[in-house]
Amino acid sequence: MNQRVRYTVNDVANNRFYQMPKFLFEGEFEALSNNARVLYSLLRDRPDLIYAKNNLANMVGVSLLVLNKAIEQLKDFGLIDDELKEDR
Repeated sequence: MNQRVRYTVNDVANNRFYQMPKFLFEGEFEALSNNARVLYSLLRDRPDLIYAKNNLANMVGVSLLVLNKAIEQLKDFGLIDDELKEDR
């Protein structure tokens, strides 16, 4: 028999989650790639920290080229406006 894992209130309280806003799937934002949506959610979670691009690429699970495309999408849609620091 296949047992399903059910989440309890304690599970939610004791685990950390990234929140992905529903608006990213509606209206004009339907054209965003899923990489851009995940990136936005990561950036939104900790806006006070500076991320190196290669760290972000690792977190999203993409190459730097794909990450840069996602960053450009977020800029084009007006969701971010600051440049991310290049790795040094």
